[in-house]
Amino acid sequence: SFFGSDPDILQELRNLQLQLETQLANPELLGRDVLDSMILQRLLMVEAERQGVSVSEAELETEVQRNFYYFPNGTPTSAPTLTPPPTMTLDPEAQANLIPTVTASPGPSPTNIPPSTPVATATPYTLDAYQQDYKEFIGSLSDFRISENDFLAFIEIGILEAKMREAFVADVEREQEQVFSRVILAESDEVANEVLERLDAGESWEQLALEYSQDVSTSEAGGEVGWSTLTDLIARYGQPGLAAFAAPEGEVVGPFALEGAGSYLFIVEGRELRPISDEAYQLAQDQAFNAWLQGLRDEADVTIVEDWQQYLPPAVPLS
Repeated sequence: SFFGSDPDILQELRNLQLQLETQLANPELLGRDVLDSMILQRLLMVEAERQGVSVSEAELETEVQRNFYYFPNGTPTSAPTLTPPPTMTLDPEAQANLIPTVTASPGPSPTNIPPSTPVATATPYTLDAYQQDYKEFIGSLSDFRISENDFLAFIEIGILEAKMREAFVADVEREQEQVFSRVILAESDEVANEVLERLDAGESWEQLALEYSQDVSTSEAGGEVGWSTLTDLIARYGQPGLAAFAAPEGEVVGPFALEGAGSYLFIVEGRELRPISDEAYQLAQDQAFNAWLQGLRDEADVTIVEDWQQYLPPAVPLS
């Protein structure tokens, strides 16, 4: 009822349900994910301390209030992201046996959940109402062996990660090298070679794309892929996309045969630095930050005691 009947939000919830069911059906895989998360959290905390980055009590309280949609200084223009409580926690004894040389922070790493708009109400949300909601929520966590300190640690690591991320990704460029390319997806190498012969004879790429290309998303537009970053082309075409991005302007590259998918031909008609979309910029930030975190993990001396499997819950069959 909180999310109403928004089909996109409902689909996100169904996907989340499937993800949780899959995790619970594979406890060892879930356990390894939890271990990795705990290690990365601890490494992040150590690096934040080294750089003098911390979370104040006021920042922590403000973030908790934001999660309950309580804004004592006025509601912000855009609705905040609802952060759910952790889905699981481990006993202190289990945590101590898991990672002897790295102290794991309580609570799992924050999970990005789509922004949502709370249901409007005519009743002002007062401090007393917020405090009552908070008290009831903390009480409900006891059913899952989650303490108030666990919850606050969960919120704190989210703030700390956001601070470290903000400082780290500041150098990610808003412009990237992009190419303007066209594609023809032929049925086979033989057909692709026939297309090459007709291109050599002076026929236009646009007409041949319309006649031959199996890529229905581009064929009617003369095979136009448009301006794309390297990441875009690889995501769309795999290894042939890498070859397309590296191609000199005006030179046809291919055919690149993919089993069951036909054979690709590409031509690059332009190359320049261009602003990337907000989505691409977010992806570039994610990739840079995750690579940095993985670098911390690779350099760290972490020992995992291999008896951690004894603390795993039993598998839950998929419904």
